[in-house]
Amino acid sequence: MSIHQLKGSKISTVVNIIPAEKLDNLQEDLIPEAERNSMVEHTGIRYRRRFSRENQSTQYLFKMGIEEILMLTQWSSESVDALICITQTPDTHIPAVSCVLHDEFEFSPSMACFDINLGCSGYVYGLHQAYSLLQSKMGETGRAILCCGDVTTILEEGDKSTQPIFSDGVSVTAIEFARDAEFYSYFNLETMGSGKTAISSFYNENKQEVMKLNGMEVFNYSVQFVPNHINQLLKHVPQSIALTGGILHQANKIINSAIAKRISLTGVDFPSTLYDFGNMASASIPVTLVDYLQNKNLSKVPPYILLSGFGVGFSMATAVVSLSGDLKLKMIEI
Repeated sequence: MSIHQLKGSKISTVVNIIPAEKLDNLQEDLIPEAERNSMVEHTGIRYRRRFSRENQSTQYLFKMGIEEILMLTQWSSESVDALICITQTPDTHIPAVSCVLHDEFEFSPSMACFDINLGCSGYVYGLHQAYSLLQSKMGETGRAILCCGDVTTILEEGDKSTQPIFSDGVSVTAIEFARDAEFYSYFNLETMGSGKTAISSFYNENKQEVMKLNGMEVFNYSVQFVPNHINQLLKHVPQSIALTGGILHQANKIINSAIAKRISLTGVDFPSTLYDFGNMASASIPVTLVDYLQNKNLSKVPPYILLSGFGVGFSMATAVVSLSGDLKLKMIEI
């Protein structure tokens, strides 16, 4: 258990960029026709999203999201203190995606820029890093941009364990900090490295890096460890905090239902976007967050929400974070 309390940061804007193209698992040739309905019922995933080949660039998609964030927030590029990029499918490993984007936007030389190689827990880890940087920064205010997401370029053609599950998608989040703000965020960051083979990659005979998924191992680790991981954090969250809802990483329907039943929360919604969006790895939490909140009157919902990511590693990260009163949300389909 690694519990952290951070003060003064909040999510102010979230922009998601997802493919308009849908692939239907009920029409998926990889799955025998007699098994398709059962597969959709058990995973909860009917449609997956795929970018066209010319848009299959994490860096290009992050750039598009940052442009939208700067427009919606009216931030100048010189005013941003940190840029964090989380992806396991970078265009190149050297240099870091964040450094390339720093040049693209002519961000300030005093800006902190770095990439994090994490999957399904990545969004919450990224929030923690951004919040920590801003709280430790000299000054009364601060701003950070968090990019996360992947494209499915490492799925092996013909792999029935991964092809019907994973979708393309990225998200970019604006985070604001004020030292005099009287609200807190709570994080629990944990790792079960013994689960490193549940989701991993290897090089095939064509020397291409491809993903390998052990579905039963993912299920076992998720159900055994994630509920306790979330409950441990909730013990440290003041009872006076009312939650808007709980956003779980969109792994699959069976896993998420099993986790929700074991969490010490009553009357809290756990929305799902699996049917329409599939598993978008580190982007699944912010995509579900926007889908859940965009039609709500945000001035009338509690300002705190639970976010929990778990997967590759086996890595887990859960947070209870504050949402801005004038939160801006946008879903872009291309």
